[in-house]
Amino acid sequence: MGKDKERFVPVMTKQEREEMLSLQEQGELPDIIDRSTDLYFRFLLGTPARNRLLHDMLNALFGALGYPLLQTVTLADTEREPEALGAKYTRLDLTARDDLGRNLHIEMQRENHTHFLKRCLYYLCRNYTRCLRSGGGYTSLSPIVSILLLGFDLFEGEQGLWDFALINPGTGRRLMEVDDLLLFYVELGKATRPLRELREKLRETPSHVLSPQERAQVWGGYINNDADGLVLLKENLSKDSVFSEVSEVEQEYWSSPENRYYQLRELITQLDFKAIREDRLAEATKKAQEKGMSEGLAQGMAQGMAQGMAQGMAQGEAKGKAEGKAEGKAEGIASTARRMLALNFTLEQISQATGLSLDEVKSLRSN
Repeated sequence: MGKDKERFVPVMTKQEREEMLSLQEQGELPDIIDRSTDLYFRFLLGTPARNRLLHDMLNALFGALGYPLLQTVTLADTEREPEALGAKYTRLDLTARDDLGRNLHIEMQRENHTHFLKRCLYYLCRNYTRCLRSGGGYTSLSPIVSILLLGFDLFEGEQGLWDFALINPGTGRRLMEVDDLLLFYVELGKATRPLRELREKLRETPSHVLSPQERAQVWGGYINNDADGLVLLKENLSKDSVFSEVSEVEQEYWSSPENRYYQLRELITQLDFKAIREDRLAEATKKAQEKGMSEGLAQGMAQGMAQGMAQGMAQGEAKGKAEGKAEGKAEGIASTARRMLALNFTLEQISQATGLSLDEVKSLRSN
């Protein structure tokens, strides 16, 4: 147990230990274990001494999805070296290799994120090509199976177990006889819904042998802290050698104040992250609103100016035309009146013919 504990429990700093002891003395360390945390997930399934627990869970998932069961499962290092200088390390929850030479990557994902599906595809392809070295042949590429245990609903419908491979949608033909790229999604909330019925079945028939699908449901319920799943594992399946060992491992883990302290720290980190994310979202929304108002005001001013200029030009043009037309008409009348004066028409006759007043006719005669 010593090496396993060193592998998964972080090394405490002096300040952390003092804080833990203070919280323990005040009774503020968590009383209830969260089985979906990364730390417990790796503690339970990520040590060679408990390899059969991981083997059982994986076979439950493979069997429930209709794939052949795994004969052997060997744990591998979960830390991946960066591909380029300065690149960050990638850490998976658990990595293993099966008897077919496939690399199995098992991750616990408790919250959905933007572009989550694209992220899954990216890491699936990246881990697949990582095996290919410069000058090496393509035969060195090892098949990859990415298994994601989800604490949220990702797809529509009641189905909770999903597998995706490269396949022709029309004929159902798979691209390769042995799939090089496989994605398993386990929506824990959906996968564990039939657990109450399973409890009734085991109560009526205690000797009932669980199918791979039922074992997958029990595993999912346990990891997801489902009440029916916990009762099944600790009461109805207490004589099951795998699940009884799971209960023992949980007791060992939760008896450590260090693990209870780190669960509290993880919860606080998640709450801080959510608060920061919500603050950033609110700030981005505010900036977007301010930008929209600013752009709207600028657009309104521009449109107003453009409309004003267009309207002014139109009105000026119309006024100019009208004034020009009026001036042309007046000049024509005056020209007619002058010709009539030259022909010795009387003032009264010219006024009556042109509509000009007698004074206007007189002014033309004097010019």
